[in-house]
This record gives sequence, C-alpha cells and structure tokens, in this order.
Amino acid sequence: SEVIEEKKVDNTGNSNQNDQSNTILFSILSYIGILWLIPLLVEKNDKVVRFHVNQGIVLFIFDIIGSIAVGILSAIFVFIPVISFLGVVIASLFGILCFVLMIIGIVNAANKSEKPLPIIGKFKIIKKIKSFLLIFFF
Repeated sequence: SEVIEEKKVDNTGNSNQNDQSNTILFSILSYIGILWLIPLLVEKNDKVVRFHVNQGIVLFIFDIIGSIAVGILSAIFVFIPVISFLGVVIASLFGILCFVLMIIGIVNAANKSEKPLPIIGKFKIIKKIKSFLLIFFF
C-alpha cells in the first residue's frame, strides 16, 4: 500500500515570504512592455514596486519615442542610396539597447535592488501617470 505523507504548512512566516515574492514578481513585470500597468494598479503602496514601475514606464516611453524617431530616420535614409543601410543598423542598435536596459531592470528587480537604469533611469514620472490613470479609468 502507498503511504501518503501530509505536508504541514507553517503559516507564521508565509505572509512575509509571499509579500517578498509578490514584490519581486511585480517589479519584474514592470519592465516587460505595457505590463507595468499591472503592478501600478495592484501594488500601488509598495515602495520598491513603485520604483520599478517608474523605471518600466520610462523604458516603455523611451522605446516608443525612440522607435518612432528611428522609423523616421530609416524612411529618410532609404532615399539616399549610399547610406540606405544605416536605417537598419540604427534600428538594430536601438532595439538591442532597449533589450539590454530591460534585462538590467529585470536583474535589478530580481535582486531587490533600486538602481536606476543607465541613461534613462533618472526620470520620475509615476505620479503623472498615476493621476492620468485615475482620471480616465476610475
């Protein structure tokens, strides 16, 4: 016959461990595209999560504005035969830059570190975004 063991769960420390796991999870989500909305709305009182949400929003906006600028440059370069390849090169480098910044943010979030992202991390815009969301969605 099979012996089934019961696992005893000690609830004394689980709450703190779950809070830390949620903090890490929501901090990581902050750097993955538009998913920064989830931690912004769910974990609004966690200081660490708010820091990473701000960094994720800045990265998201940087990616959008940069992609538009690179697209415009690429469209211009297409008409100049000697440098037409530069559009592809610039777009590729910009994509790599955004990907590297995302990875740096995810690693910082996983390590519970509040280091700002290089180049773009000094901007603070979470209060403006939060006010915007409250006006239009609640």
